[in-house]
Amino acid sequence: MREKNPLAITVLATVSLCPLSYTQSPDSADAAERDQFSIEATFQQAYVIVHSEDVRAVEDSYPRQFELNGLWRLNGQDTWEACRCYPIVGVWTIFTDFDNPVLGYGATGGVFVEPVFGVEEENASLRFGVGASYLSAPFDSVENPENQSYSIPFSFFLQMQIAYRFRLAERWTAKLSVNYNHMSNGGVKDPNKGINYPAASVGVQYTPEPSIFLRREAPDNSERDFAKRWDVEIFGAAATLDKYPEEQYYIFGAGATHSRQVGLLSALTFGAEFIEDGMREAKIRKEHDGDYDHRQAGVLFGHEFLMGAFLFGQQLGLYVYRPFVDHDFLYQRYYLYFRFADRWKAGVNLKTHRHQADYLELRLGRAF
Repeated sequence: MREKNPLAITVLATVSLCPLSYTQSPDSADAAERDQFSIEATFQQAYVIVHSEDVRAVEDSYPRQFELNGLWRLNGQDTWEACRCYPIVGVWTIFTDFDNPVLGYGATGGVFVEPVFGVEEENASLRFGVGASYLSAPFDSVENPENQSYSIPFSFFLQMQIAYRFRLAERWTAKLSVNYNHMSNGGVKDPNKGINYPAASVGVQYTPEPSIFLRREAPDNSERDFAKRWDVEIFGAAATLDKYPEEQYYIFGAGATHSRQVGLLSALTFGAEFIEDGMREAKIRKEHDGDYDHRQAGVLFGHEFLMGAFLFGQQLGLYVYRPFVDHDFLYQRYYLYFRFADRWKAGVNLKTHRHQADYLELRLGRAF
């Protein structure tokens, strides 16, 4: 048997899910320790969500998206002991035709993790992906004034996917999935309403050298001590306003979150935060009469996927202090953090109001 793969141990710390059913144990231990590489091609048909009057110009847009992905299904005893599953990690390249000259075209590269449920011949999976996109038709006050969705060629890309796969032949697998795609520049420059486009997709996967996944013993979680922790965080971001592109503004804040693990890979969260938003202060000062307090404070409730060294979560926020009202009283946060040095974590956090992205923050926190 070959030596344990340290790369596999590191990567699978990003995955979150869980027990599978597997084929019977083969005689060849080496074959059961080999990670499985596949090539996947998918086609997505989507529609753009018109989430405000500002993006009415992209109504009736139906993007077509082609993906070519490289997948590694991590195998072996070390993988199983670390996460009790055989997860997929991968890289993707994506080409998007937004079906509207206002939005143009996009090219994306990124990475994803994909915990898998089910047997080898038939399984379901849940994918979380992040990437960077190049977009061809940013806002221009003269050439493209109707594009309120993005204002610079660079954008962040996020995707969540639920997929179902079934085997066609020894090396060929078919795939059906539903996806939620989001693009925005994270508040770097306005306008930045973002592009949100759910999609349905079909695809095919080719595996040059199929591996055999052992039916290993599932863990006994009957006496598991569900974890509890407090995280204290600081965060910051930079952004501009579309009417004043020559000026850059800064957002700072601090917060605390309590996480209570309720399952092998899930936790519920509750927290509070204070936001010192320089961009909001400038907008109030320049566009509204009166001396309004721009500061905000909120409480948040959410869910967190525990993916080893990585945390992926979603939170619903409620403003409890906001003297100047310019949004709904509810907001959302989506985050991906990496835990390091025992109790520290760092990562990114996207704040949104409904489908509209506000800004992308960098965060640093410590657990107690």
